[in-house]
Amino acid sequence: MAVNFPTPGFVGETFSVGTDIWAWDGTEWLLNNGYWGGDMKMKNIAGTRFVTMAFESAPGLGGSSMVFGMYGGGGYFVGNGHNTDGLGHGSAASLVADDGGGGNISSLTAYSAGKLAWTGNMVGVNATLPAWAAASNAFHLGAYASISTIAGGGNILVSENAYWNGTNWKYINTAEAANYYQQDGTHVWRSAASGAAGSNLTWTEVGYFTKRTTTPTPTANVGAFTTVSCEVNYQRLGDSVFFDVTITDTTNGTAAGWIIVPMPFTAVKECVAAGRQAAIGGNMVQGVMLAGTSNILVFKYDNTYPGATGERITLSGRMFV
Repeated sequence: MAVNFPTPGFVGETFSVGTDIWAWDGTEWLLNNGYWGGDMKMKNIAGTRFVTMAFESAPGLGGSSMVFGMYGGGGYFVGNGHNTDGLGHGSAASLVADDGGGGNISSLTAYSAGKLAWTGNMVGVNATLPAWAAASNAFHLGAYASISTIAGGGNILVSENAYWNGTNWKYINTAEAANYYQQDGTHVWRSAASGAAGSNLTWTEVGYFTKRTTTPTPTANVGAFTTVSCEVNYQRLGDSVFFDVTITDTTNGTAAGWIIVPMPFTAVKECVAAGRQAAIGGNMVQGVMLAGTSNILVFKYDNTYPGATGERITLSGRMFV
């Protein structure tokens, strides 16, 4: 039931709503002299639109309490350790939810006591929170483990003994570190040798997985295609990339020599792919990637030009990256 509070005129002034009696104590309106069953208090704070119910461990709002309330047309919840006014003001422990916009947390103040800690976008259970970058979000479990997203979003990370401060990855404690992250369908596992707490760390990639399709534009060693297209399907697992290449030579034009296809990675050692002319010629074809390059060069089995108008070339291989 809504209560329309009158403008108070003096301490001790009262007014009734049904069987409830409200009294002005000079600061706030107190329901039934401020107590209901000895452990619940309902109040309106002068100058605001708060109405609360506080469950207290002792009479008065200076003890430990759990407070529920409403603000204007919305609702909120306030959980307290110790406070001075029943709404978390002056308290180290405060959680305020929903300013009337749909039940979302709208204010979360810093808190640290016992097993739980939070500050900004960081929450910890039995943890001391490190200085993550302001745009990051992190949940810490104990002294080492965390689940987070870092500035820029679109990622999720599971880390051991590491945090991102906006410029560098750093050790939380003096120990080894490890990290797994997922972003845009790519999965990466990393580790770092033991380092001093607070110092910068350097990741070494120990695992990688992604599966994708790209459509690069082939070119010819000599001349040019009139119309050509290409699709590369690949899967990277660790330092190996397995790939299938399909080249559609719709109109060959003046293209000659060999076909050059841009690939999504740079090969660290020479690799060879094999395939065939699938539409017209039926000849075997080969592909070669030289170490330090990111193009695959495509020839017929005898090193002659594999293309022709209407030809489709397919080949498969593996490269190391």
